[in-house]
Amino acid sequence: MKWKTCEQWKLRNWPAGICLMQDELPLVTDWLNSKPVYYNVRTRKVGRVPATLIDHEDLVFHSEGLANYLAYGYSVFGQTPLENLKFLAPCERISRDKDGELVIEKMDDPVDRYESYRDSEEEIVSRVSEAIETRFAQLAFDEELILPLSGGFDSRLLAALIPKGVPTRCFTYGLSENQSESFEVMRAKAVADRLGLQWQRVELGEYNKLIGEWINRYGPVMHSHGMYQMEFYSKIGQLVDKGCVLSGFFGDVWAGSMIPPDVATDQDVQKMSYSHGLNADCSQLLMPWESELTREYYFQNKGRIADPRFRIISSVRMKSTLISYLLAVPEWLGSQVYTPFLSPEICLSMLNLPESRRRGRRWQVEYFQKKGLYVEQTIRKENRWNDLNRISLDRCPVECLSVSLLSALFQREYIEWINANVNKSGWKYVGYRWPIPLPGARIWKRLRRHDDQLKAYCAYLTIAPIQRILEMKNGVNSYGRGNSN
Repeated sequence: MKWKTCEQWKLRNWPAGICLMQDELPLVTDWLNSKPVYYNVRTRKVGRVPATLIDHEDLVFHSEGLANYLAYGYSVFGQTPLENLKFLAPCERISRDKDGELVIEKMDDPVDRYESYRDSEEEIVSRVSEAIETRFAQLAFDEELILPLSGGFDSRLLAALIPKGVPTRCFTYGLSENQSESFEVMRAKAVADRLGLQWQRVELGEYNKLIGEWINRYGPVMHSHGMYQMEFYSKIGQLVDKGCVLSGFFGDVWAGSMIPPDVATDQDVQKMSYSHGLNADCSQLLMPWESELTREYYFQNKGRIADPRFRIISSVRMKSTLISYLLAVPEWLGSQVYTPFLSPEICLSMLNLPESRRRGRRWQVEYFQKKGLYVEQTIRKENRWNDLNRISLDRCPVECLSVSLLSALFQREYIEWINANVNKSGWKYVGYRWPIPLPGARIWKRLRRHDDQLKAYCAYLTIAPIQRILEMKNGVNSYGRGNSN
């Protein structure tokens, strides 16, 4: 199957077998919820494409679901911003009974025995190696292995363990203004060169034009920021006819990159969301809400949440609702996707390594040093600035939100503030990385102006899906008319 280009990202043109075919029940979720399953309790429709399950004629917001969506940047605790649209938890199965009613069942959950997975470092690497070899021994003669090589440790480990003779193409995108000097690009190229793998950099920066297509699939279930993956894989699709993607999905978290936050009360639960600022201000909502779902989640897990390992598991499961797009996007394009980091034996064994070995991912650092792949020691100059969102805003400014439409849900001044700040230009910014200290009142004033633009952009990406369903309820057939009134 030929991959799509950016111009072909239209819902009506997606092959039915990939996206729009009616999902047959039962459907199940795995232990990480890497492929979320959504269901509408009113229409009893079930599927993995949430936007197709929305009943626009009976549009009712769930006050806490909407508030959580804004605060987290994605849906949590099984509830979307819409009253009738919900999703399964990990390790659940949904089916219909003889009367057509939906039935949800709990399945065996490896997290219930997470402390029992105790492979050694060598055994973990061996498991990953065997998993890759087993999967790609099945590669068709006309397929290539496609590795998104970020330069980080998870994709680097996958690259090191690709069996010899498997046709492999590595692709990397950068975050800095000069993307060829970005640290991700420089490290990935160095790793690929040492392993003798074919490597190519992919230029990004026009993904804002795909916001509408993103919303047409996901609706108001997660913020509309995964378009960069759409642009990335669309461009890969122009270079590779047929391939299977090898993903490092959450591999870094299990290996030791995440330091879990302390959670002492139900008010601390949101700390586990790792939203990185990609959310909106839920205090700007006009409707009141209670934190019942949050409290229920906390007290259900209170006995285990004191264990930092369980908090890491909880964070991954929580954010999988969002990060699942890393696996979904290449599948939309017709590619198969595989990751060894869905294996509980691999992931939970990494999680249970001694803290002294996990801290700073020491065990992986030593592995790469032995293999000659610790390239950080050899790259003298690399750019750690994160300019990608600014680049996309400069190349593809977003259309204003509708103040008149959204003021039914939000403070009018908040939507006006977003519109006034989101397309500001001329400010170089670092996103979430600070390469050097930047003292001085004048510099901080400049960064504060940038901060307004970044906050406005993140809020825009979160609220735009809400606007879209309001438009559809009112019979508006196109996304984003550019009218701020």
